[in-house]
Amino acid sequence: MKMTLQRSIPFPRIGVDKLIGYLTYIKDNGPVEVGELKEAGLDFGKGRGDITRFFEKLGLVAVQGNLVSLTGEGEKLVDRVREYGIRVLHEYLFNELPQYRLLVSVLRELGSASENELLSNLNKRLADEFPAAWVNRVALRSMLGILQDLGMVVK
Repeated sequence: MKMTLQRSIPFPRIGVDKLIGYLTYIKDNGPVEVGELKEAGLDFGKGRGDITRFFEKLGLVAVQGNLVSLTGEGEKLVDRVREYGIRVLHEYLFNELPQYRLLVSVLRELGSASENELLSNLNKRLADEFPAAWVNRVALRSMLGILQDLGMVVK
């Protein structure tokens, strides 16, 4: 089966602690209303919220009406984070998001690079594998922020 890649996935500009906090909050509190997540400072943006949309695209949460709950995959990820630490998030994103995986590959190849060099090289690699896909500067910065929070890269 050939995997299809969405042209763009919304990468929220938020730290790893908040991403993990969002998932653990839902695990600890059962299905949670979207508004409650926003009031708790765990989500932002219009409608369902940027973090909810991000995790929904990844298959970690499901939204039914106004309630957000973890999927089986989301439950497993939170359990693994609690047992092994936050670097489990890196492993998950690396395995599930081609954009993230290719960014890590480009960083390994280039070693040190400017943001413009990274963006250019990443989009060239993406175009080779997924002709209609690209990463914008906001998504690049978000992915780099996640990698920095995890101690995988330094600025």
